[in-house]
Amino acid sequence: MIDPRRWQVSIASKIIARGGVIAYPTETVYGLGCNPNSWQAVLKILKLKGRSLYKGFIVLAANHHQLASWLEPDSLLWLEQQEPNLSQPTTWILPCTPDTPAWITGNKQTIAVRITDHPIAKALCLRAGPIISTSANKQDQKPATSASKLHIMFKKQLDGILPGIVDPTAKSSRIIDAVSGQVLRP
Repeated sequence: MIDPRRWQVSIASKIIARGGVIAYPTETVYGLGCNPNSWQAVLKILKLKGRSLYKGFIVLAANHHQLASWLEPDSLLWLEQQEPNLSQPTTWILPCTPDTPAWITGNKQTIAVRITDHPIAKALCLRAGPIISTSANKQDQKPATSASKLHIMFKKQLDGILPGIVDPTAKSSRIIDAVSGQVLRP
């Protein structure tokens, strides 16, 4: 028997490869994702959310190897040595390579990265590569926690929705500046 999630992940990864924007489940809410190297796809997310380009984005990956082209060697080594926090996902702010696209970094010398343990998001990153990760909501609205809320919020503006379970009662990812150790979001 064919696992329907495998098929859905395959379709979602093809949409991302073609420059599309999808919604997908994360540990806490649905996220909007696309190929981080596709300016057109990132622009579509910015318009969907009403978000400033200078805010930058989180890049979600299945493992640290997927982030090698954007992280300075010391940053990559440091990330590799971090133990995963299974009680709360962690987004790390790390020094990035000079050729990391400005639309990802928000014109900063750092990049926000997170290794996901969510089974569907991880399967998607394994198939599609690292993806942009931002909550699925319009500015000043609560993030979507179900496919039905996504349909209401975005109508037919998304190129696809990868269904899955989220836990809106779980803590959202904490954000830590790896260089200073400062917790930017507990």
